[in-house]
Amino acid sequence: MEQSNTKKTAWILFCLLLFSPFVVEKFIAPITLTREPEVIWGSIHWLYCYIAYGAACFFYLKWQKKIDIKIVVLPSWQETKWLILSIALAVAAKRVFQIIAVHAFNDTEIHMAAPMIYRDFIGMIQAEPIWMGIGYFVMQYIYYIFEFALVALMVDCAQKTSAQFGWSQKIPWGGIFMALTWGLIHRFGVIPPILRGEYVYSIYTVIQCLTIGYAYMLPGKKPIYAFVAIMAFYWL
Repeated sequence: MEQSNTKKTAWILFCLLLFSPFVVEKFIAPITLTREPEVIWGSIHWLYCYIAYGAACFFYLKWQKKIDIKIVVLPSWQETKWLILSIALAVAAKRVFQIIAVHAFNDTEIHMAAPMIYRDFIGMIQAEPIWMGIGYFVMQYIYYIFEFALVALMVDCAQKTSAQFGWSQKIPWGGIFMALTWGLIHRFGVIPPILRGEYVYSIYTVIQCLTIGYAYMLPGKKPIYAFVAIMAFYWL
């Protein structure tokens, strides 16, 4: 029993380890993203994220290998349909909520628009000087790759942790963990959006996290499903 409890504790600690880089980022962002020169301090911020997010992913994957759990990153050809379904679920959930936000809540921020990756690229190439805009775009989207990977592994770790406790695997515990951690501090600062009166955005974030959690639970339970789901939420 003691060994079992030790194993459960290890799973919980790794859930917190994967979440910790996000927490640190929220505390340093007011410093690194507001100081001049912007190029230097912004680069320091992105480099921190690349290193911290990458290190958390590395240590988690290494631990999984140590305890003989192999994480398959890419789906097989037969599983491509689940990859496509993950994207479709995310896009559908996002668009439906956008429609509800506009018509039911009269929200002006969460609205139907061109894909974010397109809007960001068009906006950044109009920056002066253009090299700074392009550089910012590249660094921002490299950051997204690291962030999405870390989110996907958080979902994977939390769902597997719930299995260690014998909880029902019909419930997206990984998505719930995301909503209660990353979702709460995802916006600027460390105060949850809901406590700042951003109720519509808070609901949107919860739906986003739960959708990512459900995408992960598709047959095979691969982190790549969660990865492409959050990518679709952001970029499409």
